[in-house]
Amino acid sequence: MKNADTNTTPNGPAGAPERYPVTLSAADAAIVDALLDHPETPLRLAGDQPHPAAGTLPDAARQARVQQLFAALGRLPEPPVPAGLHERTLRAARDDTLYLQGPQRNPMSDAAPEGGGLNLSRRLSQLGAVAVAASVLLAVLIPGIGQLRQKAYISTCTAHLQEMGSGLAGYAAAEAGVLPRLDNGDGNWLPHDPSARSGHSNTSNLLPLIQKGFVAASRLVCPGRGGLVVVDANTPEIAEDQCGYSYANLFGAVRARWDGRSSTIVLADRNPLFDPVPSDDAQDNSINHHRQGNNALAADGSVIFATHPNIGPQGDNIWTIAEGRSYHRGYKGTEVVQTADDVFLAP
Repeated sequence: MKNADTNTTPNGPAGAPERYPVTLSAADAAIVDALLDHPETPLRLAGDQPHPAAGTLPDAARQARVQQLFAALGRLPEPPVPAGLHERTLRAARDDTLYLQGPQRNPMSDAAPEGGGLNLSRRLSQLGAVAVAASVLLAVLIPGIGQLRQKAYISTCTAHLQEMGSGLAGYAAAEAGVLPRLDNGDGNWLPHDPSARSGHSNTSNLLPLIQKGFVAASRLVCPGRGGLVVVDANTPEIAEDQCGYSYANLFGAVRARWDGRSSTIVLADRNPLFDPVPSDDAQDNSINHHRQGNNALAADGSVIFATHPNIGPQGDNIWTIAEGRSYHRGYKGTEVVQTADDVFLAP
């Protein structure tokens, strides 16, 4: 589209190819500027009077027409991003060779193109440059933001376990040092159907801690593990989607106690061997923190973050029951620990 003077184009003498084929009138240009600079502010004059440069077309109608133009532009196919664009842009910025160049103007004048119009493509090219810069910035920042988020989750999880530790210490003080537990039910510590009338999982042994008010139910939810819901204190079973932690197995004759030892691990992030999508590697970390490590609460009230699961007495693996020099695999839910130094955090 040419300017009002048909002997020229927006970018050169008559006959030259048009680089920027869309040119707006001064009134439309004012609407575009207002929309781009203040998109949250409606374009209205007192009494809905025409814009001084808008002729007989009221602002509202002119605004609607310009917005339709933007909508049409938005339906154009998005061009593919050139390979290596982020890397080249960052390299250019680092070498101080990045220049964002728009359409050429008369160096002696800041006036708009001939005819008083605003070249829309010039404005869009500037927006495109900003979009490229923003995308590069996000590509640099997003990994760092993700790492900060994970650190925040680990810190909040630590705080939850510290509160659980205070609750367990209070319970143990009131109950001669023992940890909270229900009766053994049907003797199987694997997760049960919450509607079942008998039996319970090992993690459900934490229910007395909540029911007697030693800790809030929300503290059983690890913030690093999405999709969990808060436990109902009146439920007979802690379901799969209600607990982000695994608890020391209390079903056997040998049971962990709140003994003040830093090597007696009583609670930690969810055991990956019994996750809904279980791992087959006993050296894996919990999924709670994207397998970066595991928060664990010891019986002296301390909370540690370890990058491996071998943090029990003498380097015992907290995810498994030991059998000689090997780990027990293929659990049925009836296996129990045989020695006080064998830490086993069960679901």
